[in-house]
Amino acid sequence: MSKPKILLTRRWPAEVQSYLASRYDVTLNDRDVLPGPEELRAALRSHDAVCPTVTDRLTADILQAGAGKVRIIGKVVECDPPKRLVITWASPAEAADASAHSRVTFELDPIDEIVKLTVTHDQLLPGSNMEKGITQGWPRVLSSLKTFLETGKPLPTWAKVAR
Repeated sequence: MSKPKILLTRRWPAEVQSYLASRYDVTLNDRDVLPGPEELRAALRSHDAVCPTVTDRLTADILQAGAGKVRIIGKVVECDPPKRLVITWASPAEAADASAHSRVTFELDPIDEIVKLTVTHDQLLPGSNMEKGITQGWPRVLSSLKTFLETGKPLPTWAKVAR
């Protein structure tokens, strides 16, 4: 099985780049300058993920014209390490419509010797594809995370279910 292909739009800390390269087919941007609109559109069609920095501006026309392999876009709207992370989620086709963006909040709370993770996905449009997708997606992702933390191996999260 091939590794997912990701693009880092700028240089990231060396240890982060090294970690990502050990798990993914990473395209590094050694120029440390945001790629131009055509490069970004091409990357959105050819990569599984495009990882911009918080200062990168990916406009709606780039996201919509580049729609292809990338299925989710988002941005960090709040970060309070190591307690809280809030991001937006939307499909590339909905990039320009802020009302179609949902919000995901990750909260870490220490409880004695353990840490409680709370994931809240809200601001969803009722009946939307996003709402339908997360109904199955989050339970699978979180079950796989739990298994990974306990065993060191994730579940085959997106394996086909025999019926």
